[in-house]
Amino acid sequence: MWPFKRRRAQVPPPPSPAAPTAITALRTVAGPSPWYLERPGTEVRSAAGVLRWRSAGDAAPAAGKSLLTTLGGDVLAVADYYCYVHRLSEGRLLVWYAEEEGEGALLRRAMRFRVFDTGLLPPISDLAAVFARLGSRARFAVSAGEVASVALSTALADGVHEVALPSEMAAAGELLVLAHSTAEGRRGNNHDEMHLRLWILDTTRGRLEIVPQDWCNEGHYDFGYQWVTRVARLPGSVDIVGEGIRLGVFRLDASKRRVAEWLVEDKFYHPER
Repeated sequence: MWPFKRRRAQVPPPPSPAAPTAITALRTVAGPSPWYLERPGTEVRSAAGVLRWRSAGDAAPAAGKSLLTTLGGDVLAVADYYCYVHRLSEGRLLVWYAEEEGEGALLRRAMRFRVFDTGLLPPISDLAAVFARLGSRARFAVSAGEVASVALSTALADGVHEVALPSEMAAAGELLVLAHSTAEGRRGNNHDEMHLRLWILDTTRGRLEIVPQDWCNEGHYDFGYQWVTRVARLPGSVDIVGEGIRLGVFRLDASKRRVAEWLVEDKFYHPER
């Protein structure tokens, strides 16, 4: 007799009836590049016509980078890993990502928010040079066309803050942003330990609420394999939902710190596909 018992395949629980509504809401918000950017629905309308995102290629140094291109093939912008691109209006883009400055004890991290007028974006002539300078200090590159920029430190404490934002960001309304806290000297590498925060940023009032995601930070997850990608507010509700690679879809409770319900729970969940 075969000495080992055959293990049953793990079958995820069925989705909640509320899952389709949450997934629809999530599809209206930005997800990180390149996974969410190079897909239908991310096109940008500008004075130069319809602009589309495409992969820069799989080989270094192009790997992980997305190109914003005209119909004629000109490249107007390059996004490295983990950029979020939100369309403010026809021809205007809001981009945010985590950036680093300095080294060692002087290392500072922030969330950088930048507004671009796509009608002012000239073609990039030297892609190799752009690829070389992208990385943890800057994750998005253009030759010109930026109309506003601001950095908000990830060392801000949990709670509510008044922040100064450029007026060009006001059209975004409420932004739900995922950030990794460096307050109180935190220096987790997001693989061995996690300091995930939900930023609720009111761009019209300059109000920022920072909420720790206890369910994730204190959970038994493989942080290098499972991670949260985006969050959204359910229309007409105070509820916030989110999704993550190899996690599923969840709804936060009233504290916004813990999961009230898993709407889709699946270790093989890939929302970016």
